[in-house]
Amino acid sequence: SNTSLQNYAVRASAVKLASLGLIICISVAGNLLLCLLILKDRSLHRAPYYFLLDLCLADIIRSVVCFPFVMISISSGSSWTYSVISCKVIAFMAVLFCFHAAFMLFCISVTRYMAIAHHRFYSKRMTLWTCVAVICMVWTLSVAMAFPPVFDVGTYKFIKEEEQCIFEHRYVKANDTLGFMLMLAVIVGTT
Repeated sequence: SNTSLQNYAVRASAVKLASLGLIICISVAGNLLLCLLILKDRSLHRAPYYFLLDLCLADIIRSVVCFPFVMISISSGSSWTYSVISCKVIAFMAVLFCFHAAFMLFCISVTRYMAIAHHRFYSKRMTLWTCVAVICMVWTLSVAMAFPPVFDVGTYKFIKEEEQCIFEHRYVKANDTLGFMLMLAVIVGTT
């Protein structure tokens, strides 16, 4: 019974590692191809594609920086083998990229709405510099949303069940709720 449980744990870890390795490879390859396509094709040098390029680059960084640590914790028996500081840094980055993806997808959807509903305004105002400003705003908001645990408002720690360093979900997630309520307010306001 004990050996069958150990065999199951080994097989489960192998499946997790293989799946995560496949996800990393597909994520890096797919996002890299999309980045190259956007950079090479001059007809794609406009608003929604700048946002997509930023999203792809952030996803590549997350796949290369954050996911390997999850693989290491899985292969070391669901334990964190590095320092507490490194755990907080990796968790901060994982949360940062998660908020970045949510905010960037939100901005993409708003710009698509503006392109359809207010075409004249959109075509005059959505310049390269507007896109750069929106991308900077998204990164700033993402850092602001991921930063409070650095000041012990909530906490980043290794969660054994999730096999990664991440935001501990023990408190009411007012930070997350605030961010998503802001997005809802903008959606309601623009429609």
